[in-house]
Amino acid sequence: MNSAAARTPASDLPAMFTAQGQAVGKGYAIAKAVVMSAAALEVPHYRIAAEDVDSESQRLLSAMASTRDELRAMVDQLPVDAPRELAPILTVHSLLLDDPMLTQQTCAIIAERHYNAEWALTSQGQMLVEQFSQMEDEYLRERGADVRQLVLAEYRERQEAYRRERAELEALLDAPAVTLDGINVRLEANIELPEEAELALKAGADGIGLFRSEFLFMGRTDLPSEQEQYEAYSRVVKAMKGKVVTIRTLDIGADKTLDGDATVATNPALGLRAIRYCLDKPEMFATQLRALLRASQHGQIRILIPMISSMNEVHASRQAIESAARELEKSGTPFARNYLLGAMVEVPAIAIAIEPFVQELDFLSIGTNDLIQYVLAVDRGDAEVASLYDPMHPAVLRLIAHTINAADRAGKPVAICGEMAGDASVTRMLLGLGLKEFSMHPQQLLDVKKE
Repeated sequence: MNSAAARTPASDLPAMFTAQGQAVGKGYAIAKAVVMSAAALEVPHYRIAAEDVDSESQRLLSAMASTRDELRAMVDQLPVDAPRELAPILTVHSLLLDDPMLTQQTCAIIAERHYNAEWALTSQGQMLVEQFSQMEDEYLRERGADVRQLVLAEYRERQEAYRRERAELEALLDAPAVTLDGINVRLEANIELPEEAELALKAGADGIGLFRSEFLFMGRTDLPSEQEQYEAYSRVVKAMKGKVVTIRTLDIGADKTLDGDATVATNPALGLRAIRYCLDKPEMFATQLRALLRASQHGQIRILIPMISSMNEVHASRQAIESAARELEKSGTPFARNYLLGAMVEVPAIAIAIEPFVQELDFLSIGTNDLIQYVLAVDRGDAEVASLYDPMHPAVLRLIAHTINAADRAGKPVAICGEMAGDASVTRMLLGLGLKEFSMHPQQLLDVKKE
């Protein structure tokens, strides 16, 4: 995700910057950027000893000199297509670092108040902002407005082009997804909350390929009751009007935890998570399974078990479902056994030894996000190694192809529900591997259908 934004301090003088990050959704948004922080700039605040004043001042000056050199290097390395205004803006910033009003006054704060360097610099910066806010120089104000308008104009053009592209894709909404050789392809949606089912239908989804049930559990201090879960699952089943609904059982652990449920695992991604967590908490798991069985009265559901790595977990899951059914029978609560049982293929062990799982289960869903991380030993959330996260790595593609082929031989459906499914740049490659079922964010459905 590349986003350019204009940050307007009280002085109305803009600071232009580009933020790098992982994409969450496609498109262009133009608005004020809000920094979710208690302060304009969060820095350490502490007082230093009197004898440390000189060394702290030198630390400040060294840091400012280093930053100034980095800014000048950035000017020298700007690409040829960079906005014309960017080099002057960076140059002005480097000159500000040499301004005696900034350097000398900040050193004075260190000496007089015994603030640490970071605290002193932000304090002086805030004072300067207040002074600039009183400026009456219309020329400076107008130059700031000119820069903002140039940036906004560029992004308005990109935004309009994106709108035109989406409008063209809308023509594909009711068209079937069929390959050139006549193979029907299912394009399903990933959702996190029940109300998103209606949006998935409007986006043209053939079904729900992944309902992440853990979002019913998160952000609260108590567990959702059986009735609450039943109503949520039923709402999705009814909304889809007979289309496929795949509900993943609680996938907690690694990057998702329940409030108040602290983990002490050295590596949560390899610890007590997903099906391991559920089997370790049988009462909680039974509550969810009873709700799922009750919801299956309204239409068939696919129960998807995450992070399966052994046949023992498959058998334990089936036993837990049957136990939940017996509890419902005993209480006289209406339910149905109108379900299919499947597993996420995200642990290399199941992908490598897929054959017995294909025979035992009714369907499979490849979770490429975790599969790639486990195969390559890369945490994509770690900026230092995120560049090594490679969906096209031969080892990853071999395991995906192996799973698809094994499922195809057994006549069992297999889908991909990870980010690869919604990446239109790899759609044709996945079709070439034999994939016929994709599940993705509803916004990505038409992009993939176009391929």
